[in-house]
Amino acid sequence: NDSGDCMIYVVSGLPRSGTSMMMKMLNAGGMETVTDQARQPDPDNPDGYFEYAPVKNLAVDAGFIRDIHGKAIKVVSPLLRFLPRDQTYKILFMLRPLEEIMLSQEKMLMRKGETASSESQARLQKKFQDHLYDIRLWIARQPFLDCLFVSYPETVADPPAAAGSIVKFLSAPCDAKNMAAVVAPQLYRNRETSPQNGLSASRLIIPAVLTALILWAETAHAYIGPGAGFAVISSFLVFVVTGFLSVFTILFWPFRAGLLYFRRRLIRAKRKVRRVVVLGLDGLDPGLAKNFMDAGLLPNFSRLAAGGAFRPLATTKPSISPVAWSSFATGVNPGKHRIFDFYTRDIRTYLPVLSSVEIATVKSIFRLGPIRIPRSRTAIRFLRKAVSFWNILGRHGIFSTVLRVPISFPPEKCYGASLSAMCAPDLRGTQGAFTCFCSQTPLKNDGFSEGAYIPVEIQGDRFTARIPGLRLPGGASTDGIDMAGRMDGANHRVHLHIAKEPYVLTPGEYSPWIKLVFRAGFMKKITGIVRFLLVHREPEFRLYMSPINIDPEKPALPVSYPFYYAAILSKLYGPFSTLGLSEDTWALNEGVIGEQDFLNQAYDIYEDRKKHFMDALQKNKEGLVISVFDTTDRIQHMFFRYLDESHPANAGKDTIMHKLAIQELYQRMDGLAGEVIKKIRADDLLMIISDHGFTQFKWGVNLNTWLLRNGYLALKPGAEAGGRWLKDVDWSKTRAYAFGLTGIFINLKGRESQGIVSNKDERLKLQLELKEKIEALVDPGNGRSPVRRAMLARMHLKGPYVDDAPDLIIGYDTGYRASWNCAVGMATDQVIEPNTRHWSGDHSVDPDLVPGVFFSNWKLKEDDPAIIDIAPTIQRLFGLSAERHQDGRPLDFVSGSKPI
Repeated sequence: NDSGDCMIYVVSGLPRSGTSMMMKMLNAGGMETVTDQARQPDPDNPDGYFEYAPVKNLAVDAGFIRDIHGKAIKVVSPLLRFLPRDQTYKILFMLRPLEEIMLSQEKMLMRKGETASSESQARLQKKFQDHLYDIRLWIARQPFLDCLFVSYPETVADPPAAAGSIVKFLSAPCDAKNMAAVVAPQLYRNRETSPQNGLSASRLIIPAVLTALILWAETAHAYIGPGAGFAVISSFLVFVVTGFLSVFTILFWPFRAGLLYFRRRLIRAKRKVRRVVVLGLDGLDPGLAKNFMDAGLLPNFSRLAAGGAFRPLATTKPSISPVAWSSFATGVNPGKHRIFDFYTRDIRTYLPVLSSVEIATVKSIFRLGPIRIPRSRTAIRFLRKAVSFWNILGRHGIFSTVLRVPISFPPEKCYGASLSAMCAPDLRGTQGAFTCFCSQTPLKNDGFSEGAYIPVEIQGDRFTARIPGLRLPGGASTDGIDMAGRMDGANHRVHLHIAKEPYVLTPGEYSPWIKLVFRAGFMKKITGIVRFLLVHREPEFRLYMSPINIDPEKPALPVSYPFYYAAILSKLYGPFSTLGLSEDTWALNEGVIGEQDFLNQAYDIYEDRKKHFMDALQKNKEGLVISVFDTTDRIQHMFFRYLDESHPANAGKDTIMHKLAIQELYQRMDGLAGEVIKKIRADDLLMIISDHGFTQFKWGVNLNTWLLRNGYLALKPGAEAGGRWLKDVDWSKTRAYAFGLTGIFINLKGRESQGIVSNKDERLKLQLELKEKIEALVDPGNGRSPVRRAMLARMHLKGPYVDDAPDLIIGYDTGYRASWNCAVGMATDQVIEPNTRHWSGDHSVDPDLVPGVFFSNWKLKEDDPAIIDIAPTIQRLFGLSAERHQDGRPLDFVSGSKPI
């Protein structure tokens, strides 16, 4: 299967944690295990150790790893950091109580006649404890591996259940029954109290493990995310290790510098370019660009098209930003990077979860001598798989500046600097929750945003309100912040006081960034930044507050790499939005702010990002510079109705004032292109690309309503349609359901927790049946077919994560998209309904209808470039070959072509 073709299976954990038992289980289940049997069975491991000697030298030579696809190998946990990052792994990490591990090793050494002090044992146990904490956080941040933590005691207590979970995680053809049969309960024999004999701590683990534990300890960061809170983690050990590593780095710097110099010389001999600059304009449409170019409105884009290249750029299936930009970053199709939408469903609960990050509040115990102190922290796991091409460049000494490429939270470590973008949360842990302070709370809002409406108390010309506090791990929260104001009728202004600091607000003008300091306990403060907009003074008072952004000057969690990069930019150019989805589309959708307010906000954010981009162009003269601007995507989403007088969203709205908003947007981007061209040298390659194009979104299709009417989805007895997130669905009778923007999932047995469809002929038969019927759907309002084609994921995607994709990817025709209700898993009384929101343009349609753009200052040979080709193209320009796992092809520029 796809998994076996490119996946490497790793069993890991501390010594004596059950790794040999797990290798034995996999071997019994039919998976080939990599072992040289150099270490013979003994009373401690009577069935053998399943070890492979070269693993001990993994830090020096890891080449052998690339030759074991589809096989299992044991790698002790401190050596996981040395796994080659150009491969993909599934890791079974064995967890066993530390007391049992220490006792097991003690008994093993006692049989060998070795003794040592209990004090040495305690020190080593503490080292193990710190290592486990650090390695679990490190695992959570790695995009090239997937990990299942396996409890040794639970595996021994219930082998069939453990084997079933392991096979499901591996997605490999293993026999769970045979795996369970080889687990011997008598192996779990080290729970009794340890005799007070001494140990030789230096003999407990191999020297390679000790070296790795000491030299490769890593600072652990704290994170915040949707549904989670805020955590601060610190450790004295971090400072000790950091100091040691600093001395180590200084001592070995001359040797490292020399090696890097010669390696760069070899690369320079092959490279075809000195610097590659990628300007990403999210959603820039090739059809609109050509129309405006033909009208003489875009002179700089026209200049690139004439002297270099202008092509449509094929997007991904499905054609939405998180998917396409992930393929841009990695050069692989979605079946390998595992991003298929903004959200997906939790297969256990059918509730929504972010596709790119997994956030959880983790409870642990802090030990201070005999005292045990419970504590909570927020952990985050980056879910995009495959390695970004700037990380590949970095391994060869090529520096990269990567600014706001979507799906980059938490920020990737790389040889260079980066700023996070899409999915970076606000301080409330959401993807952008505005606050509206108002005298009249609306009876009904849009219902899809996470915005809050807070009533203000007005007495005469004065008002008071309170900014709610932030939620912390464990259910606690910070204090709120008092806010008071006075209305200045003579000057039509409001004098605002927040924490005793005065500000003056004028209607229609955004305030500067204002710091909010939340107190999280004794000596703890969390700082965020917001902007206010006085929307109305009277007769209705309405004060808009933006989502609470992480303060880049004092970030509560890393939004950049290195951690201080955001602070440097803030010092140089002032505060800026760090939120992944910064432009507040939902505040406009719900009528909290107006269209001009939205445009002002979007262009303010654009100007900040432009400063950062120009700073990178000025300072990074050699290597890679990437900056992605969301402005083009957000403004087109909200103003596309102006291009079609018949759009349902025009009803009751102005159709004149911002009729040229999109034309002016393209002209402003053309001006940006002109400024960048002036900074491009003869040996620089400039590429201007977009992830997809745009089209009208006039009607929404509710696939859940269609599935309900046609007997594929069922509700519980007595339940009415209309529940969000698949509420009241009867899973015992439901064969298919829709979720998100991209398609339909089969309620698959063995995948979904309450699946009923067999993963054999029944599944394929159902997919083909749904495809035929959905493609035959007709809009009764105009006689058109809303669905251009329904694509079976396994026919269009390849890789180990295809089963995580929607089973049917729906390619809507122009004018249609998944309805708002369908996107949140709701069945209503209409299959097709008009879209009347400001969000009037979209690209979640058939990918062939919305290609992106490709401009370059060098001529291009190919007529059909794709966004998946950009990564291997840039690698080859720098003298590196495409990675074996990459699906894209390197593009060829005409030999001898000159920059414009």
